[in-house]
Amino acid sequence: MKKKLALALAGGMVLTSLASATAFAEEEHEPVTLSLISFMTFSDTVLQKFEEEYPWITVQYENFPGSSEYNDVFRTRLAGGENLDIITNLPENMPALVEEGQILELTGEEWLSNFSDTLYEIEQRRLGTDKVFYVGYENVVDGIWYNKDIFDEYGLEPAKTYDDLIHICEVLTENGVTPFVDGFKDLWICNFLVFPMKRTIGNTDDFAAKLASGEIKWNENEEIKADMERGAAFVPYYDPNSLGLSYDQAFQVFLQGGAAMWSIGSWGSELISDPDNFEAPFEVGVMFNADAIGDETSHVTVSADARAISIYSGSQHPEEAKLFLEFYSRPENAQIHADETGTLSNIKGVVSSGYLMDKWTALAEEGTAIDEWTARFDPSVLTVLQQGVQGIFSGEKTVDDVMNDMQKKQEIVNNK
Repeated sequence: MKKKLALALAGGMVLTSLASATAFAEEEHEPVTLSLISFMTFSDTVLQKFEEEYPWITVQYENFPGSSEYNDVFRTRLAGGENLDIITNLPENMPALVEEGQILELTGEEWLSNFSDTLYEIEQRRLGTDKVFYVGYENVVDGIWYNKDIFDEYGLEPAKTYDDLIHICEVLTENGVTPFVDGFKDLWICNFLVFPMKRTIGNTDDFAAKLASGEIKWNENEEIKADMERGAAFVPYYDPNSLGLSYDQAFQVFLQGGAAMWSIGSWGSELISDPDNFEAPFEVGVMFNADAIGDETSHVTVSADARAISIYSGSQHPEEAKLFLEFYSRPENAQIHADETGTLSNIKGVVSSGYLMDKWTALAEEGTAIDEWTARFDPSVLTVLQQGVQGIFSGEKTVDDVMNDMQKKQEIVNNK
């Protein structure tokens, strides 16, 4: 796959070379305003640098931190015919957008060589093509933040297996400590209560195709049912207020010592606005969201395309939008972005120095990587799963209820 990509970049498919982009930048231009809507944070410093280098371009940046809120805004604007230029989306939404012709193809742009090979490998698996339609400046790794002071007090070690994690929860509960807190008010966080599913789904080839053909049915697959039940077994170990907490509110509960663990990955660091001056009231460690049972095989979801950046096919300023993507992909600018946003970078040569980034990098290197499992089935089914998790947490639904609901939605998807 890497070889195919290299040939695509080097061969006759090149659409726009860096030289032609530079020539375009040096021409005289009428003032242009680029719209940039996203649920990820862009570096103010890099945005300012871009406008200084290309003074005829103004970037109108709108940030919607919640991915659910952003998706509603994006679809509303798309349906309303508003001018869109640079857009961010969840990776699971990209195949449909590409199929609908909503995304501008980027294959052959020379600056694509700045990005990691992992990004393209995941994108090509997701889209089923060697063509490039989006990039991702950030990589994310899932796992658990934990209060190392509490762990040390009770002689606990980071979990490597599911059984380890259950043991940790039991010891903490016996000593009057709440094991977990999360913000299940935000739908996307609900994925982490059923984390054992990621190994089964992430390791099943052509999962979406098997769902579509009926070879796999949510409510008849015993392995997936067992995974969901293993995840649901953690409900008693959560702060009972988690269902009413948002992502950032759960982080504050964790920092205040209200729970020993926060089941969020590397992206949790983005909640720290000034990582250079941030000090937690205790030592923070990170560990696997341990899905393996009875062995020492730990998996970590690596989402190199978790924040897919693309250009809307109907953009009135596609060349200026490409200039923006190229500018942001330069290692020196990507380094600023990584430092200011506290994120892992997909740009070659960039070392992320944000809060805990060294620990997340080490975790990713130690574990067995599985790319984003939630992107392997239809987004509408994922929504049913997430809402079902809320129901499981509140006691209004059982695992069987949720799996039946997911299969009903899957059949609607299959019959479209």
